[in-house]
Amino acid sequence: VGDANALGLDVTTNGGNGINVTTTGAANGIDINVDSGQKALEANGGIINNQGAYLGGQFYPYQPPSNYVHQSVDARLLARISDPISPEDIVFDGSDIWVPNRYANSSVWRYNAIDGRLVKKYTMPFSGTKTLLFVESETTGPLIYAFTNSTNGAYQVIPLYDDALPAIGNVGILERIDVAVFDGDSIWLKTSANKIYDWDFEGTGVATLVSVGAVNPAEMLYADGSIWLADYGLHQLVKINPISRTATDYINIGTYGLDIEFDGQFIWVSHLLSDQLSRVNISTFDIDVISTTSYCDGPRELEFDGTKIWMQCQYDGRLISYNIAKQQFDDDYLVDAFVGWMAMTFDGTNIWALTSGNDILKVSTGTGMGPGASPVTKGQYLFGQDGNMYCVYVDGTGTLTSSTTLTNCQ
Repeated sequence: VGDANALGLDVTTNGGNGINVTTTGAANGIDINVDSGQKALEANGGIINNQGAYLGGQFYPYQPPSNYVHQSVDARLLARISDPISPEDIVFDGSDIWVPNRYANSSVWRYNAIDGRLVKKYTMPFSGTKTLLFVESETTGPLIYAFTNSTNGAYQVIPLYDDALPAIGNVGILERIDVAVFDGDSIWLKTSANKIYDWDFEGTGVATLVSVGAVNPAEMLYADGSIWLADYGLHQLVKINPISRTATDYINIGTYGLDIEFDGQFIWVSHLLSDQLSRVNISTFDIDVISTTSYCDGPRELEFDGTKIWMQCQYDGRLISYNIAKQQFDDDYLVDAFVGWMAMTFDGTNIWALTSGNDILKVSTGTGMGPGASPVTKGQYLFGQDGNMYCVYVDGTGTLTSSTTLTNCQ
């Protein structure tokens, strides 16, 4: 026990652990009691790793640790939903998760991203709903576009805030639509005939064929004012000017680039057959190649969560992340019983992943990004103007309550 302003315990080590605590039974490892508003634990920027605890290391209720938020926390499977049959796409609209059900009368399922409950099931006017796209513009407002791979050019618009579905629409092309990307003005389409179209969906309604020399386009995205296309056949990343509808650059990215994802500076490319992950600088086109051997057998779909690149591994069933700041794969990963993945999306806090076993997995990324580090919180920390830390929560009677006893927020 130290006197006022004195250290109670001072430990200096050279390569060993400072404090080692082993407990058995229900005993706590370390109990810390501090005056209200004082720090229970302070670190100098090192990583706090609480293995085995959901979103561990949350020792900073009102300020993030230095560097990336909770970047070393283990991933956790939060929920498994087994409603749709043969889903192949998944999108997030800012509040809900949308998944197409290719069979069972071809429907689109809408889930609440917070608690995973089914909000509504929309029956489609065609079979084989495969591709979804969230679009929000000043003209249309927020909409989901559902495209089918059974009828050439067909689509169904789903308004987010109106239960009534408008009449079925058609892009006006004699091909089925596989990929759809919104660039802020028009929708870019990749079809079953490996063709690319720029569809003026709000104006003329015409889909213009864009010739970029692609042989087998696999995936598209809109980033940094351009359309980017991964050509699986020519092993290239194609940069397209959406105004002139012309290809401005062809970047050799290595064999069989399948999916692409943007992190704000780099485009990441998954290489299914060569077990590689490529990182392309969008300014210089410099390429870094990262081997996924021993970590991910057959990297397929990619998703960026603000800190890490997540990848679904086709042949070993893993869902694993690559930490961009550390430039290494995380030690923790999920393995699904059904080897094979279909798609992913990020809701600001959690990764949502589709498996080939018709399941939707909700996975905590461990980054602490988004509106709260936990999908459902018991209470919220607030720092009072009186200098005290408060826990604001709803008690058992449904009354909004605040207390300097922080138990209900832990």
